[in-house]
Amino acid sequence: MKAKRFGRQLNEAAKLIAHHERMTMSGLFLRLAEELYVSPHTLNNWRYGRRFPSSDDDVRALAEALFKYTAFDRKHFDRAWFRAFLEAANFAEIESFIDSHFPEPAQPIQADSTDLLPPLPPEPVPQPSEFVGREAELSVYRRHLLDRHLLIITGMAGVGKTALAAKLVSEAPFSSSPIFWHSFRQDDEIETILWLLAAFLAHHGRPAIWRLLQQDRRPPTGVVLRAILQQLTQIRAILCFDDFHHIDQTVYDEHLFQPLLGYLGPTLRLILISRYTPKHFTVSMPPSLEGLDKNAIRQLLALRGVQPSPEELDFLYQTSQGNPQLALLSLTVLQQSGDVSARDAFWSTEPIIRYLLLEIYQGLNETERAVMRLTALLDDALCTREAIEGILGQGSQLETLVSLIEKNLLTVYKSPSETSYRPHELVRRFFYELMSEQERRHYYLRAARFFESRGDALTVAYLYTQAGRWEDALQWLPERPYIYIGRGKAAWLSLIAEELREDIKTGKLGGSYFRLVKILGALYRYRGELTKALQIAQAAYEQAPDDAIRADMNMEIGFAYEFIDAYRRAGDYFERALSYYENAGDIRKMIDALRGMGWIAYRLGEVEAAIAYHRRSLALVEDLGDEALLARALFSLGTALMSAGPDAWEEAKQRLASSRKLFHGIGNRLSEAKAIGNLGYLAGLEGDEETQFALYQEAIAMMEAIGDAKSLQIGYHKLAMLYLIRGEAAQARHYAQALQQV
Repeated sequence: MKAKRFGRQLNEAAKLIAHHERMTMSGLFLRLAEELYVSPHTLNNWRYGRRFPSSDDDVRALAEALFKYTAFDRKHFDRAWFRAFLEAANFAEIESFIDSHFPEPAQPIQADSTDLLPPLPPEPVPQPSEFVGREAELSVYRRHLLDRHLLIITGMAGVGKTALAAKLVSEAPFSSSPIFWHSFRQDDEIETILWLLAAFLAHHGRPAIWRLLQQDRRPPTGVVLRAILQQLTQIRAILCFDDFHHIDQTVYDEHLFQPLLGYLGPTLRLILISRYTPKHFTVSMPPSLEGLDKNAIRQLLALRGVQPSPEELDFLYQTSQGNPQLALLSLTVLQQSGDVSARDAFWSTEPIIRYLLLEIYQGLNETERAVMRLTALLDDALCTREAIEGILGQGSQLETLVSLIEKNLLTVYKSPSETSYRPHELVRRFFYELMSEQERRHYYLRAARFFESRGDALTVAYLYTQAGRWEDALQWLPERPYIYIGRGKAAWLSLIAEELREDIKTGKLGGSYFRLVKILGALYRYRGELTKALQIAQAAYEQAPDDAIRADMNMEIGFAYEFIDAYRRAGDYFERALSYYENAGDIRKMIDALRGMGWIAYRLGEVEAAIAYHRRSLALVEDLGDEALLARALFSLGTALMSAGPDAWEEAKQRLASSRKLFHGIGNRLSEAKAIGNLGYLAGLEGDEETQFALYQEAIAMMEAIGDAKSLQIGYHKLAMLYLIRGEAAQARHYAQALQQV
């Protein structure tokens, strides 16, 4: 009976998969046979219930394949379906498979957590409300994406590329797939895309990589990308990259798209949308998207409540060449002038754009022009009604916004949290180029002052940068690097650094430059660009105007050497900084330097020296009365004492217990978990195995809730080894598998 039930479920899954993939059952079983390294005859025996797979490994491989191919209907092929399937196959590790493939929903990360950022909200797939025609193009593009798994849509601005792609993925057979949509901007970096993809996976029940990116030390970018791509194939995602023409295609091709192409297939598809044909893609592509036919233009106008005469329709079609955006702009010109004799002025694409927009511009009042200038400058998400009114300071702009929407100059974009107003790219470019550099800086400065009251440091710093107010921008830069990496702001930080190179030589910016060095040093270390971190700190040291800044730069150089495991050299630089801080009486910076030297000595195995440094640091902290600093000092000392032998273990336990209590009181859950883990390690040293296990499990539970991958690696490894030593193979395997997932 079980064999028959097993066969029925396999047959059921095969039929639905074959239908979804648009292939025959024979073709599907040939593909599965290749993947599973079995013969099609063997698969047919399983399918008809004649026999079971010969081993648990065969069952697991088959279940993995079915899990991958049934991602299009996870509601049906859910935890219960797979449990019944594995039970019918007499599989021995059902719970392990179920837990690893259907994890319980992760605890939400609190927005006010000091440990981790919550996953960034995904960019919504556009919802074209005025889509007409394009049946032939949809059919061609659908078949292209199904067969080749890669679709490149090209065409001029405004022709409807984005709307067509959005329509395509909203219909069968792609509508059941998770859709990642990203509109490129000129300052987008590879790192930004990794963060957005990791956030996308987190929103689809796979948060591990999002958490991993926020650790102090993380794998190289290429390794992270491969992990992301593997998980995207598991959820059978479709990736849509719009405005591909905005980026440096050479860089993206080497570091993102070439690796991505190797993963494309039935479980991962890619759509690129660009005005121009990408240079580095040699695959065949459908022809560039042309304009709509005249009948489709008529239907488009009908959706706007306009019924043009034959002469007017001819005018709109000829001036727009079937481009939907230009047709709507031409309509505005026609409604303003009522003159169709101007058709001879439309000579080529660019003159058409400029003519239409100049005609429209003449019909705008000064307030409407000001709003258009502002929306042409600001990022889309910033252009809310509140921001527009606050920056311009001219009262309510509701009527102005409605008027600009009716003139086809602005579109409304609604996110879960707010409504913003965006110009089409054609319109944005026109109004941007219409302004002088002085006018642009004027609007950026007004915008920066408005957003200061909102406390958005990233936005304010960016706007001051664009306004040329470098000192003000530097004062607003946040010092936690992963925040601005995750929000795509690393590029303009680099821009600031380039601008400052000349200014620092003439002494215009003084100490602000050195604050930037600290921020960029943290950024480079975090991203693994350790040579850059070292170079920028060494250059800043040479340019430092006084001993105080030279001491700070010594600390930066020390941090850079520490990250490349050059501990002796790192310790030398920390010691130089400490010497100055002692002479200057700067207690807080003395504490930082002593803690750094203590950890360096600990990593070098010089335990007594490490303990001495941490005791000095603790003594200084106790005089300050700062609980956060005190908790860190107690933790550092307790950790060093663990390696000092049995005579020091009691004090180590006391110090770590005190730090645990303080960390709990100030809400630092990650450090509290680390203190608990170290207490567990101490219990093991003392032979108290039960306490050791209990503390390790308590620490791991906290780390899982927080999502600290680095700490989880250590915890899972230790528990796996301990259970293995005790001979509890199932538990050891459980934590080994958890370690592998992390």
